Amino acid sequence: MRTIAALLLPLLLGCSREEPSSSSTSSSSSSSSARTTWPIRASQGGVAGDDAGAQVTLPPDAVKDDVDVAITSSDADDADAAGRTWTLKVDGRDRFTFEKPVRLSVPIDRSRAPADSEVALCVQQDGDWQPVPGSRVEGDRAVADVGHFSTYAPRKMSNDERKRWLNREYWHGTVHISIYGSGRRGSDGDETSFNIGRDVQMTFRIPQQPGEAAGALALERLRKSGMKLPKDAEKGMLELLTVRHWTTPYQPKDEDRTELRFTIDDRYDSSGEEDGEGGRTGERYESHGRLKGEQNEKVAATHRLKIDTAKGTYTFSGQHDLTTKLKLTEWATGTPEKTLELPARYRYEFKDRPLPTKGNVIKGRLKIPRKEADKYIGQIPSGWSFDFGSLRGSISWTLSPGPPLVARIRPPYAYKRGDLVTLDGSGSLGDIQEYRWRVKVEESLADAPAWPREYTGPKVTFRALWDFTAELEVTSRTGGIDGTDQLIEIRPREGWRTTWTTPTQGDLTAAPMIATEKRIGLNECAKHPEDKGGHRIHKTTASGKTWSDVYEIGSVEEDGGPFAGMHYIVKQSLDVDRIERVNRRLKPGGDVYNLNKDKGTLAAVEALLAQVKAHEAAHSSLMKKELDRLVQAGQDPAEQIEMVVALTSASAQERADDKIRAAETALVNASSEKNVKAILRRNRDFLKHVAVWLPAAPGAPDNREPTPLGQLSEIGDE
Repeated sequence: MRTIAALLLPLLLGCSREEPSSSSTSSSSSSSSARTTWPIRASQGGVAGDDAGAQVTLPPDAVKDDVDVAITSSDADDADAAGRTWTLKVDGRDRFTFEKPVRLSVPIDRSRAPADSEVALCVQQDGDWQPVPGSRVEGDRAVADVGHFSTYAPRKMSNDERKRWLNREYWHGTVHISIYGSGRRGSDGDETSFNIGRDVQMTFRIPQQPGEAAGALALERLRKSGMKLPKDAEKGMLELLTVRHWTTPYQPKDEDRTELRFTIDDRYDSSGEEDGEGGRTGERYESHGRLKGEQNEKVAATHRLKIDTAKGTYTFSGQHDLTTKLKLTEWATGTPEKTLELPARYRYEFKDRPLPTKGNVIKGRLKIPRKEADKYIGQIPSGWSFDFGSLRGSISWTLSPGPPLVARIRPPYAYKRGDLVTLDGSGSLGDIQEYRWRVKVEESLADAPAWPREYTGPKVTFRALWDFTAELEVTSRTGGIDGTDQLIEIRPREGWRTTWTTPTQGDLTAAPMIATEKRIGLNECAKHPEDKGGHRIHKTTASGKTWSDVYEIGSVEEDGGPFAGMHYIVKQSLDVDRIERVNRRLKPGGDVYNLNKDKGTLAAVEALLAQVKAHEAAHSSLMKKELDRLVQAGQDPAEQIEMVVALTSASAQERADDKIRAAETALVNASSEKNVKAILRRNRDFLKHVAVWLPAAPGAPDNREPTPLGQLSEIGDE
C-alpha cells in the first residue's frame, strides 16, 4: 500500500481540488487595511495585522532577528472561497520559516460561508489548496498554527463527510479523569472519616498512521483516471476510504509526548474517647493523616484514535504507567512526615462512540461508576477503599484538529463548610482572552440564592457553606468559546459530635423521705446544682428554651460570593453529662437507714438502696444507647446543627434549636420511667415487695408500722 501511495503521491490534490483563481495568484490588490507592514522584535514577539483582517501572533524568539511582517490580501472569486486570499511575507520573503510556530488568524466572509459551513484555513501549495494541519474555526475566523509564511485563505471544505474527519494529519487531545469520595466508619463513639481525591489531566497530539491518507487519495485518483489495481491490492485499500487511525509513535517526537499532571490528595480524620485501664476515660482524642502529591511531566504515553465514517463512530483509548513512581508525602498525628514513592497509572477506552453531527471537535464526558473507580486510575494504597461512602468520578475528553480551546476547572472539588474556596480556571487550554464563571447553589439549601452569581477572571475566591455547581466559559482572542461545569462538594466539618460524659454518682441532700412524701433518687444534668438540671442535653440556662449558649453563630463576610452575609454555626459544645443522685437518708448514717437498722429491717432498706442506684443508672444507660442510635442514624444534634445555614442569625438559632430539641425529645422518650422499669423487671431481685420504716411527718406521731412501697421494680416517678 505504501509503495502505491508513494508512486502516486505527486497526483494527490487537496482541499477543494480547484485551481486558484487568477486574482489569487496575481499581485495583491488593495488590502482591507491601509497598513500592510508591522515591525516585530525577536525577543518580545508581537502581533502583526488588525482585527478587521489577518492577524499573526509571533511568540518571543519565533524569529532570530527583528523583522518586518507584511500582510496583503486579494479577492478570491471561486466557489469554495470563504474569504479573501492573504499573502504574508517576512522582510520581503514569501517562504520564510520560523523558529517556532506562529498563530495565523484570518476572517471568514459569512456571506460566502454561512455559520453551518465547514471551513478550513488552507495554504497554497503547487497550484493547489491544502488544509493547514490543525486548522479550526473560532467564531468568524479561521485559525491555525503555521511554521512558515506563504499564501493562505479560508476555504469551504468538500461536502464529502468522510473528508471532514479523515483528512487530518494530527488530532490534538485532552483527557481529564477525576475521582472524589468521602465516607465515615466507626462505633461506640469512635469515628474515622475518609476523603479521597485523584485527578489526572493530560494534553497530547496524535499523528495519523503513515501512508493511510496517501493510500486513500491514490485509490481515489486511480478510480477517477479509469486505472485498475489488482483485486487483492484494491481490497486492502478500500477500508482507507472510510477508516483512519491515529496512534502515538513508539518513539514519539517531543511534540507528540503527553503533558501529564497526576494529583493525589487522600486524608483521614479520627476522633473518639481515650481508652484507659478501666475502660473509657471520657477524654476525647483527635487524629489526622494525609497522603498528598503531584507530578507534572512529559511522558511517552500511548493514545489511539480510530474514525470510521461508514459507521459514523470513533474509538479512542489511552494508557500509561508512570516510569518514575509518584512521589507522595504522608503524615499523621504523632508521626514524622515521610516521602513515599508509589506506582501509578491511568487507563481508558471508549468503543464505537458516535461522531458529532456538527463541527469538527470530538467531545465526551462519562460518569465513572463505583465498581470501575480503580480501572481508570490505579489504586494508591492509603487505607481507602471504594466500597463505602459517597463516590463521584468522571472522565472527559476533547479531540480537535488544532491546539484545543478547553475550559478546565482545577481541583480540589471538595471543601469543608466555612472554608475559603478558590475556583481555578488557570489550567484551561488555548489563547484565552476572557474567563466567565456562573455559580449556582444547590436547591437543597432552603435559603439558596434564586439566581446564579457571575464572576470574571481565571480565579474566584469566596467562603462556601453549601454544595454548588461552578460553570466556566472561556473565550479565545479569536472568538472561540468552550465551557465546562463542576459540582463543588461542601462537606461537614469533622469532630462535630455530642459528647457523652461518663455519669457520676451523688446525693439528694434536700429531698423528703417520710411516709407521706418520698423522693428516693434523681437523674439530672451534672453541670447544674441539685434539682436544677431537668434537661438531657446541657444548656447553661437550665430553664431556657434555647441552647444558643452552647453553640456560636457566625456569618460569612461580604466577600462577593453567593454565601456573603449568610449565617451558620461556627462551633458547638453539646454535651450529655449526667449525675445519678440517691437520697442520702437511705445510705449508711442516714436517718432512714438508722431507723430500719434499729427496727431490724435493714435488709429492706439495702434492697431499696440497690434499686435506686440501678434505677438511676438505667436512665443513663438508656440515654447513652439512644444517643449512640442517633449518631449511627446521622441524627446527632451536633452533626445536625453543623449543617444549619440561614439568612439571619435568628433563623439560624431557630433551626439549630429545633434540631437539638428533636434529639432532646428522643432522649427523654428513650429514658422514660416506663422503659427503666422494664429493665428492672428483668432482675429477679427487684421483683419482690418491700416495706421500710420511715420517719413521721413533722408534728405527727411516730409510725406504728413500716410503709409498704410495693414491688421494687415499680418504685419510681411516672
